[in-house]
Amino acid sequence: MSAWKQRLRSPRGQVQLMAATLLGAAVFAGALGTQQAFFERYIVEKPPPVEAATRRLATRLDGGERVDLDSADRTRLYELWLQEPGSAGAGVAQALGEASDWLCARVERSLVAGSTAQRLAAIDLAQRAEQCTPVLDAARERARAMGPAEVLDALNP
Repeated sequence: MSAWKQRLRSPRGQVQLMAATLLGAAVFAGALGTQQAFFERYIVEKPPPVEAATRRLATRLDGGERVDLDSADRTRLYELWLQEPGSAGAGVAQALGEASDWLCARVERSLVAGSTAQRLAAIDLAQRAEQCTPVLDAARERARAMGPAEVLDALNP
């Protein structure tokens, strides 16, 4: 029997093996615990540039015109809202709010994987559309724990 196997079978070797396992588990847990906070700041949504047709559609909606939106239209309007928060108004918020499940899913995605500016725009849209209260409540708790302060300020009534 090799010296290594004999050492592991001794009481001292068993204690060393347990200590090494515990140390390895602690290092692994530490790496998992800090991974989200470290890498999260590098993750942002990267929507394509806004097309002129999307701006025209937003102008029509803000003017009070009733338009049936398909999924692609909603996505483009949402991307317009994220990229140029001041360029779309209450008509766009109302139109996007009519598809509440879709809107809540997109707002949640932006709150997780968006830049601070994108998060603020998503919060503004959800509040204007008066939708997604559970998503905003979860985002408030997350902002309390991880920041940034601007997001927490926007979420507090």
